Amino acid sequence: MPIETQVLGQFSECLASTLSMMTGLDVEPGPPFEKTPDLDGGDISSVIGFGGDQVTGCLVLHFPRTAALFLYEAMMGEDPGELNAEVRDGIGELANIVLGSAKTAFSNENIDFQISIPTVVIGEGHRIRLQSNLPVMVIPFGINDQACSLEVAIRFGEN
Repeated sequence: MPIETQVLGQFSECLASTLSMMTGLDVEPGPPFEKTPDLDGGDISSVIGFGGDQVTGCLVLHFPRTAALFLYEAMMGEDPGELNAEVRDGIGELANIVLGSAKTAFSNENIDFQISIPTVVIGEGHRIRLQSNLPVMVIPFGINDQACSLEVAIRFGEN
């Protein structure tokens, strides 16, 4: 069963506002769709879990190399030249901020959860497979004409 449109809308808004705040970019997330097993993750991805009494899930941000480098330069004002430790930390922090914004939005609805430390995966065309029986929804967006995505797997109810 796909995630409710309202929930995906909150994640889309959190993504757009975070990227605008951190980079000055106006990002228009596309319509969500259910993830298929053949979908590549990109060149760098940040995976961050969350959970509480009423909700559990995972958020994944995927970027191609050029988009990640562009984002880092927009955030830090310097060209890193490669996917180094600083870029890895920056992409991890973006996922942390997006999920933190979602946590604030959900707390307004009396849904609280804890956030894990992000894990960042680097590797050309890698795939992230979440160990879960939850459907994974993908919210596509673009950075500098590069296809990027946010994945959300979430379940509401007592865990």
